[in-house]
Amino acid sequence: MGIKSFLGRKKKRNSLVIPSHESPRRSPALFTDYSTRPVQELEQVFKKLDTDGDGQISWIELGSMMSSSGCTSNEDELRKIIKSVDSNGDGFIDLSEFIELNAVDNEKHFEDVKLAFSLMDANGDGSISPQELQNVLRNLGDDASIQDCTNMISAVDSDGDGYVSLEAFMKMMIHGSASEFSQR
Repeated sequence: MGIKSFLGRKKKRNSLVIPSHESPRRSPALFTDYSTRPVQELEQVFKKLDTDGDGQISWIELGSMMSSSGCTSNEDELRKIIKSVDSNGDGFIDLSEFIELNAVDNEKHFEDVKLAFSLMDANGDGSISPQELQNVLRNLGDDASIQDCTNMISAVDSDGDGYVSLEAFMKMMIHGSASEFSQR
């Protein structure tokens, strides 16, 4: 994660978000367990970044990680990054802060998927047709035929009507399945 990613995050106080088995209020259950990284995975990453094993990521450890990723920063920049994430004010990133930093905003993700769907659903009928998919792909420089688009849609068409519903689109976007939809 680069400097801009760290600085672009807003600091939240006392609002640790640990993935649960409940979906957000207005978001469909599709987002359950697919929109956040498992806590165990984040703990493993945290342990790799916490090179001295003291349970905290210091500006030095952060700088080491960033420089190994090709991003160089001076001490002042690194301390600012730490401060932007450090909700308890101790000058370090602890595991709770790291998990909070990496939690996904389910409601925003849901809205982003709905927006992407609405952009593809040109006629606003609540489904994506092969023609609408073809128009989107052509705008992106792909010369997919109607048959290609029909084949892509059939890979995610949950009710067999030849169209992609919002629900099927969300499943595809969240679960990462149906690579056929974007690849021929």
